[in-house]
Amino acid sequence: MSIINYAAKVINFKLVYYGPGMAGKTANLQFVYRCLPDDNRGNMISLATGDDRTLFFDFLPVSATSVRGFTTKFQLYTVPGQSRYNMTRKLVLRGVDGVVFVADSQWDRLKENVDSLRNLNDNLREYRLDLTTVPYVVQYNKRDLPDVAPIDYLEYTLNRGAVASRGSFLYLAEFPDGPPPGIRPGTGRSLVMRHDLAIHEADAARIDAVLERFLGDSSSAAVLLIDRSGEPLALAGAARTLDTVSIAALAAGAFSSTAALARLLGESEFSVLFHEGAKESLHVSTIDDDAILLAIFDERTTVGMVRLFAREASQGLGAILLEARRRPRRTGVLAAPLTPEEARSAIRQRPA
Repeated sequence: MSIINYAAKVINFKLVYYGPGMAGKTANLQFVYRCLPDDNRGNMISLATGDDRTLFFDFLPVSATSVRGFTTKFQLYTVPGQSRYNMTRKLVLRGVDGVVFVADSQWDRLKENVDSLRNLNDNLREYRLDLTTVPYVVQYNKRDLPDVAPIDYLEYTLNRGAVASRGSFLYLAEFPDGPPPGIRPGTGRSLVMRHDLAIHEADAARIDAVLERFLGDSSSAAVLLIDRSGEPLALAGAARTLDTVSIAALAAGAFSSTAALARLLGESEFSVLFHEGAKESLHVSTIDDDAILLAIFDERTTVGMVRLFAREASQGLGAILLEARRRPRRTGVLAAPLTPEEARSAIRQRPA
């Protein structure tokens, strides 16, 4: 779910790396992290098991090109490759804007590739999406290993028919000067698939007023409004000095996982989470189906006070977000689609 913030001049996208276990999804994020300058990357977070296999997700926020005066930011996620973590895969796909399917090129991993691709489509359907509409590309990884399947065969098996992506990549360590003739560069479909939320200047001002009032009433230290896909929408108080991007991603993941736990117990969800620390504590509460409110507080107040005023703030924020979702998403400079020259210019931009 792409989110346009007209007040901050930012467009946020969520990209998910999907594929079988040990195919190289985490390695992709690590490579992106190493290649980007500090100003264009945030902290990389890995929630992994003791043997370095992804347990929940890997997460890396990056800022990229500028389009019509708006900065584009991407939240890069991976999913666990092991099938027993399928519930987690579904949670990470929430609000996805594009998918990179990382396939293992080895012959003995072909069935796992096919199973993972089918699983991807099954999980997308949980959000009324599928690979015919979601932008995605296929990456054929581990081409430098022996006993790999030919690219033509992989393309026939994984990237054909109604759900074929418009691009595929090879593992480029084997081709430092680019892929050989006959291999298509991964252009993919347009990343701007749909806009589910656009926050205009007036919306941002009203949201800020609600958050500041909540801070005063509850005596909390900081507060974040977070989309359930993991993107921070607004913040106030001491949150301005924190790594709010990572906090939002982790909080949304934790809230979604406890919602899944609630359903196993016959509940629709747990509407409030409370985490108590030695010095500071967290209170996370639901606003609506698409947003949550996270408050950070210390001994200057109580969880009861925070919960009381969080309920009031959530009602006000829910009304504002509902109005925002009903308005036209793209207005002003974003009303018209990008021209071919604008798209080429954006792609040619490189981080400093």
